[in-house]
Amino acid sequence: MFDDDEDDDASTSDEYITELLERYHSSIAKGVTPFFMEDELSSLCDYFLEMQDLEQEEVVVEMGRDLYPESNFFLIRKANLLLDRDLVDEAEELIGQVRETGEQDMEFYRVHGRIHLLRGEWEKAEAFLKTTLELSGNADVLTMGILAGIYNTLGRYSEALSMANQVLVEPAEDEELKERAMLDMAMAYQEMGDIEGAIVRYQQIIDEEPYNAYAWQYLGTFYNDTGLFERALKAFDYSITIDPNIALAHYHQGLTYLNLKDFDQAYASMCEGLKLNPNDPILLCGVGICHEKRGEFPQARRFFGETLSAEPAYADAWYGLGNCERNDRQFTRAADHYRKAAELDPTEENYWFSLAEVCMELHDLKEAESALEQVMSLNPASLGGRLLLAELYFDRGDSIKAQLVLAEGEDLHADNSLFFFLQAACYLNNGLRTDALQTLQTALDLEPGGFDAFLEAAPDARRLKSFVTLINKYR
Repeated sequence: MFDDDEDDDASTSDEYITELLERYHSSIAKGVTPFFMEDELSSLCDYFLEMQDLEQEEVVVEMGRDLYPESNFFLIRKANLLLDRDLVDEAEELIGQVRETGEQDMEFYRVHGRIHLLRGEWEKAEAFLKTTLELSGNADVLTMGILAGIYNTLGRYSEALSMANQVLVEPAEDEELKERAMLDMAMAYQEMGDIEGAIVRYQQIIDEEPYNAYAWQYLGTFYNDTGLFERALKAFDYSITIDPNIALAHYHQGLTYLNLKDFDQAYASMCEGLKLNPNDPILLCGVGICHEKRGEFPQARRFFGETLSAEPAYADAWYGLGNCERNDRQFTRAADHYRKAAELDPTEENYWFSLAEVCMELHDLKEAESALEQVMSLNPASLGGRLLLAELYFDRGDSIKAQLVLAEGEDLHADNSLFFFLQAACYLNNGLRTDALQTLQTALDLEPGGFDAFLEAAPDARRLKSFVTLINKYR
């Protein structure tokens, strides 16, 4: 019985909208200005918004402003439409008219929040949107979603996570809003470094919605972050099988193949993503990286160039161009590109490390030292950064400082045999045989069979009896 009543209500509602649309389209076709009650125009606005027909919604809004000039509803809807086109000042002028009436409802505060959001005034936007949420009884998922993005921007990740989770928990028809909430949730987990928590949460979403392609995609990215590449590939396969049109699922699948050093599969995945979104700088750069890894440097240059045409501040593309120039031994140009990448994203240690390497090729030890200090500041446990900094001090003739840098790394890498093998090679290559022999023994105690790394880094050891004898003891 109750189900039948609900069906009757839905039918009546559908008939109501259908009748309104017939009157509306008939009048427009005849060139006649139709008359509607205010609530009827409101229903038409809602219908066109739901259909994402913003052009028709604007026609109805203007009709409402003409027929009911005292109505704040149409002023606010017009302001929202202006904000959709980034016409912030015009929207603010309309909202000012609403303010003068003294009638300030939930939508009034949300539009104010959007105005400040588009101006980058995050705290002001937050204040208005929190009021919006309070007026909704903490039930408005759209506002929750906007706040999640603001909290991520402000670095308040636990609050972003809370808001994004609420969007996903609340029933909502808007799939795009849910997708955005999953992205904000992923960003928050990433910034908080809680990869395991992210995996658990996305697995929960999948348990509830097994065919949620976006949840599978984000689960794959977090598996990728933890080095569980085979699991990541399975997650991306599920995501792409459910919805093959998610370009970023193909992109992240490509990144996983890059991590596995399967550059051909990585290229294929990136190209699939690029077919779906040909102008996306992320995918353009991804294809460029694949070409670079495959040694196809002219093609890599082309895609990095296209990336920068679409997004001039894309740091990875500048870095990729630097790698191409470095391959051609154009170290000055490579340094320029690495510098630009590091300027755009000073938190990426690889940019600084590569800059240091080419500066050493150019014998610019001062800039190389400065770049390596940035590496060590970002990651004191950087094995490559520490060894290169020690090498730099040896090159400069400062043996004491070089040995100090290496000694400081011993506690940080106490269980890492590779560090000690390379440390021993560094000592031997710079004439410190006794230190090299002692360090080699430490490395062999940690990993008796790992001496190939030492011999590769210090080939002269093969001709030195004391080193050969020590290695043979551990064979």
